[in-house]
Amino acid sequence: MPLFGKRTQNRSLLPSDIVQRMEYYGRFEFSPQESDPDAPRRINELIYQLLYPVASADPDRFIAELADAVLPVGGWAVYGGERCVRDLINAQTRHPGYVAMVDAAIKFLLSQGYGMMHVAPYERDVWDELHPDGQW
Repeated sequence: MPLFGKRTQNRSLLPSDIVQRMEYYGRFEFSPQESDPDAPRRINELIYQLLYPVASADPDRFIAELADAVLPVGGWAVYGGERCVRDLINAQTRHPGYVAMVDAAIKFLLSQGYGMMHVAPYERDVWDELHPDGQW
């Protein structure tokens, strides 16, 4: 029996700065016209070069890790997280992490005074499923 057992590391699929990247992505998604001129290139690298391979290899783990990272922070990070899942996996998934991100993102938008015109139909579908008797 070895003196030192093998230590298994449960390494994240996501970069260590995923929260900041999702905040940037969320702000870009919400208002691209207010983004810096370099934003489209940075977003393309983030979504299609860095995150797409990870999301397509293990969608459930990707969503779970992303939700774990952005839900405690909320705000633009959670909005960016749910939009990222929409773009890389699909808006029809009902993974619990995704549903929680959509719910938190809508609550964030409402808390900032934004109305229904800023909520996409797929987001409204999730909201209606979670809050069948709720009003905006």
